[in-house]
Amino acid sequence: MDPGTKTRLFGTTHAFDSPVVRIIVIALAALLLLTPIVIALVPSKTGANEKLSYIQCIALGILAFMLFGVCCGHLAYFANDKDFRPILLWLIAAVELNDIFAYITGKSLGRRKLVPQTSPNKTIAGGIGALLLTTAFAAILGHYVFQNSRVDQPLHLILLGLIVSAAGQFGDLTLSSVKRDLGIKDWANTFPGHGGLLDRFNSLLFAAPAAFHYIGYLRGVGLDQPTRIFSFAT
Repeated sequence: MDPGTKTRLFGTTHAFDSPVVRIIVIALAALLLLTPIVIALVPSKTGANEKLSYIQCIALGILAFMLFGVCCGHLAYFANDKDFRPILLWLIAAVELNDIFAYITGKSLGRRKLVPQTSPNKTIAGGIGALLLTTAFAAILGHYVFQNSRVDQPLHLILLGLIVSAAGQFGDLTLSSVKRDLGIKDWANTFPGHGGLLDRFNSLLFAAPAAFHYIGYLRGVGLDQPTRIFSFAT
């Protein structure tokens, strides 16, 4: 993408005329994602029956909006692109298979726990297995989804697969930490070993924005669409 190319964000257009600006934006986005990840990995010191203060409730509300509103909202941003259907199907398939790969390899080869204080059933072998298998799947299928674009190069496809797998596992760990604070294992029991329907969206929390920004940087998202301030045509 040329430095002067306009990229749509929240329905508006912004020109990233300098590589420094791009680095700052990427760094801020990474910091936004790392904050809840760190919270998820650090064991909670708060007692189960301790009453939350007003500012804690406000902070939890902001965190919930950031996790579900901002992060999952990136799935809607893909709708600006003419190829949003195959891209979304590719992303959701990769994220869901990432969970399945982690479960299968963890059950088969897992011995050492990954983060026992957050999610006792997750193992290092499961995490590595999911990383390798999801990267292979995302790269192979991504070759057909992103044909004739900068993404369709072996290095970019492999990096994209690694990003989706790693971000998916971090998202799962973050929600595992939230559920542990609430004293529950899964949101429901619809899928044995995998939880309920809402548990299927855990991994999309960070995978969606990570994939969106990486794909947007390489090929752009919705750049062939008319410039709009909101969702309706001007």
